[in-house]
Amino acid sequence: MPRKRQPIVVQAATTEQLPAIRHVAERTWRATYRGKIPRGQIGQFLEQAYSLETLERTLRRLGPGMLVALAEDEVVGYAMAGPNREGVGELFALYVLPGWQRHGAGHLLWQRATTHLRQAGFTEMILWVLDRNERARRFYERQGATAWTERPFPIGSGTINEIGYRVSLVDVSANSSHL
Repeated sequence: MPRKRQPIVVQAATTEQLPAIRHVAERTWRATYRGKIPRGQIGQFLEQAYSLETLERTLRRLGPGMLVALAEDEVVGYAMAGPNREGVGELFALYVLPGWQRHGAGHLLWQRATTHLRQAGFTEMILWVLDRNERARRFYERQGATAWTERPFPIGSGTINEIGYRVSLVDVSANSSHL
């Protein structure tokens, strides 16, 4: 559990931190979707999406777009951002350990991920959220994300819906002087 005023630092992930990212993924997925997605389907998804081999490939592909939030050198959250297969900027994941949620780690990861995409030349980003993750949907909407579509998301032997969001990466404050 977090202690008062413990600083959270966000940095690019390293290979040595991949097991910790996997741990955060397991804890957050199981806590977030308990009772919403069958346990076996969550396990199947985690085995595929968060194997160390998959995380190593993701780190090679995203480089500095694979981020970790650290508190006293412990990984308490992570984000993954970069171009998707269509060449569009995408936030692929952002998860924070349950005991560290509402302590600023998610916001710091969001800021660093959007800055990374903006610096890579993207003016917009998309992200997908499972429709059953109401807390994440509210978080993204507070950050300015706007829902625009839905699609089925395969998980284990089933599917659930996910909602697509769009986010402008154009710095609004830079344009405000022209208004």
